Amino acid sequence: MSMFNLQKVKEGDRLSARRHNALVDAVQQNRALPNSFADGKGVYGRRTRGQAGAGTAVSLILARITGSQAADDPAQNRWKYSWQEIQKNAVGYGGWINGERSGTLDAFNSIEDMNDNIGEEGNGVNVDGIDFPPGFEIKPAAIGAIILLREAVFSVGETTYTEYWFAYENAVDGTCLA
Repeated sequence: MSMFNLQKVKEGDRLSARRHNALVDAVQQNRALPNSFADGKGVYGRRTRGQAGAGTAVSLILARITGSQAADDPAQNRWKYSWQEIQKNAVGYGGWINGERSGTLDAFNSIEDMNDNIGEEGNGVNVDGIDFPPGFEIKPAAIGAIILLREAVFSVGETTYTEYWFAYENAVDGTCLA
């Protein structure tokens, strides 16, 4: 890709051949696009296009859950997760090898975001309902589950944060207390 100064486009401007080619080159090289491609609603990120908010970059990572810990005290059916990037090396089920990246308790399940241990949780289960028997509970995402993480890099004030988000329907399990 030839190096040149990319500028933000204004509403109604057309995408020049030079900008189009820079975009194609960056996508083909599977790398982050310059911030000049920002549209005020999001930034094109590595591996995918994200719209997670102004000034936010997003990338996708195929990973396996390696651990979890309660995110709240008292517990609210939300967990923080550890993960390991994985890559395919064979067709069909199985055939996964570890990649380079990993994280410790920096991933979050978007299905759990609304959980508060009262009423209907993110997975659609009403934990206060008559059909939710004593001795049962919502479980964290299973260790070993393969997930697609969305990397979100954002700033609050002068501090930059990186979080990883995925969607996984939590199971309900327990022992009947009959």
